[in-house]
Amino acid sequence: MPDQQDIMLLYSITDRGKGPLLLEELKKRGIRNHFICLGIGTATSDMMDIIGLGTSDKDLIFSFGLRVQAERFVEEVAGSIDQIGRGRGIIMLIPLNSISKLTATILQKQAGGITMDRDTLSAESKSRRSLILIAVNAGYTDDVMQAARKAGATGGTLIKGRLTGVEELALEFGVELEQERELITILASEEHRDDILNTVNSSFGLRSKAQGIVCSIPVEKAFKI
Repeated sequence: MPDQQDIMLLYSITDRGKGPLLLEELKKRGIRNHFICLGIGTATSDMMDIIGLGTSDKDLIFSFGLRVQAERFVEEVAGSIDQIGRGRGIIMLIPLNSISKLTATILQKQAGGITMDRDTLSAESKSRRSLILIAVNAGYTDDVMQAARKAGATGGTLIKGRLTGVEELALEFGVELEQERELITILASEEHRDDILNTVNSSFGLRSKAQGIVCSIPVEKAFKI
């Protein structure tokens, strides 16, 4: 059975409608566990044209697989997904700190007994990028992104959702949070990460009207597709 650190999360962002094509490429390499949802890019239309990221409507894919599968996908993907469209998205490889044993067993079985050869794994231990997650009340995304850009962010992706467990928070801690939430994901360099986190948290943290929750997780690798 693979160790917990051998399980990776692949977070992919591509133009709306291109997600199924990317899923096919992932499945070809044995990565078969995915969550797909709809997102909205936060960059302006002019900026989208300049940087070549296509439309603002995005397909977001969260995939789970073994590290060796993920790294093999990275090595092979450059020459095999031209049909998705160059420069229209990004894929991030994120190591997981923990995962259930049952999930790890399922991933190993799906991989067909793939050998976990330590010599083929990346020796990179220090992450130079982070995925910043910002969950705020609906309607604050533009203000949050304006502040994040001033702190060094180049753009982000918006996911709409609902917060659960608000009743328990209100009863136990006296904190009343709105259920309608917007989750902003920002890929940030090590140079800008702390500035973005501190800037957003100081103006849009839990004590503000935005009631923001801000955190970051390390991204081992990231590349445009």
